[in-house]
Amino acid sequence: MAAIGRQESIVEIKWINFESLPWALAGLGDEDEDVAKQLGTTLKQRYQDTRHLQHHRVTIDFLDPDRSRKRELQQQSELFLTGVALAMLPVLDKEVALLMFMFIIESRVEGAHSVLKRIWAFRNACGA
Repeated sequence: MAAIGRQESIVEIKWINFESLPWALAGLGDEDEDVAKQLGTTLKQRYQDTRHLQHHRVTIDFLDPDRSRKRELQQQSELFLTGVALAMLPVLDKEVALLMFMFIIESRVEGAHSVLKRIWAFRNACGA
C-alpha cells in the first residue's frame, strides 16, 4: 500500500513540475492552437508577474523581450500570441517541437538516476 502511495506522489510531483516554467512552454505545441495561445498568454503573464525572480534561460528566451538571447524566437512567440499560426513561425515551431522531447529526456535521466540509487543502496546494505 505504501509503495502505491509513493508512486502516486512521484507522478503528482512530476505533473506539478511540468506545469511550471519552462516545462509548461511545451504546451505551445498543443494541436489546438487556441488552447496553445491561451496557455501562452497565461505563461507570459505568469512570467511578467515573477520577472524579478530568477528564471531558466529557456523561459527568458521565449518570453522576455529585453533579455532573450534568441530575439527571433521571442518575437515569434509574441506573434503567435497575437494570432499568427504556428506553421507561419518556423523558429518558434522548431523550438516548441524540441521542447516536446523534454518529457522523454526527463524520463531517461530519472531512470538512470533510479538505477544508480538502487546500486548505491545495495552497496551500502552489503557494506561494499
